[in-house]
Amino acid sequence: MNLKQGTLFLISAWVCVLFTGYILHIWLAHTFSPAEYGDYGIVMSILLWIEIVIINGIPYAIQKFVSSDNSIAFGILRTAFRIQLIVSVGLFILAFGTAPFIAKLFRDHQLLLYLRIAFFDILFYGFFHLFVSFQNGFGHFGKQASLFIIYSVSKLSFVLLLVSVTHSLLGAFMANIGGSLIGLTVGYFFLGKLKKHPSYEARILIRFAVPSLFYFLMLNLFFYV
Repeated sequence: MNLKQGTLFLISAWVCVLFTGYILHIWLAHTFSPAEYGDYGIVMSILLWIEIVIINGIPYAIQKFVSSDNSIAFGILRTAFRIQLIVSVGLFILAFGTAPFIAKLFRDHQLLLYLRIAFFDILFYGFFHLFVSFQNGFGHFGKQASLFIIYSVSKLSFVLLLVSVTHSLLGAFMANIGGSLIGLTVGYFFLGKLKKHPSYEARILIRFAVPSLFYFLMLNLFFYV
């Protein structure tokens, strides 16, 4: 695939992501009260800031090193998967454990349940981005764009379905998890036959990932402030 086609695919994917996100927020704003919709915004903002660790660290390293040497791509992916698993589980335990403190900080006990349900997305969303970055490293921009579209459409569909059934914000947070699960499932399917490449050195991936991770954490903190 040439650069023009790849650019067109990715632009189309991001248009889809932004459009479905726009529809999602309009629908939630009309479905729930201002206070409930405000709770949704707070929980998702906290979740997305935490998830920066798993979407802007190791996935960026995969893009860099897979594109540099496709012949060991699956070895890089295998090592990245192990690192991502450790980071995701550790981050989930930390976030789940501090949820009462966060709810207390906002003086809203209702947030505790919302936060704990929403935090389960940490276990899945990062792996979806691993597969997205892997396709980017190979230059398979059509597959990368498809994953973004499938994720965004799945998330919107789950939100419309689960919120309509539960009549609760819990449905919206569970739908977010559902979108990640669909995205990573399709991403795994897109890998095709897994090749037996030797494992890559974890320290090399981590050494590359940490600086970019801190950059995105500080950048997003600045915007949220």
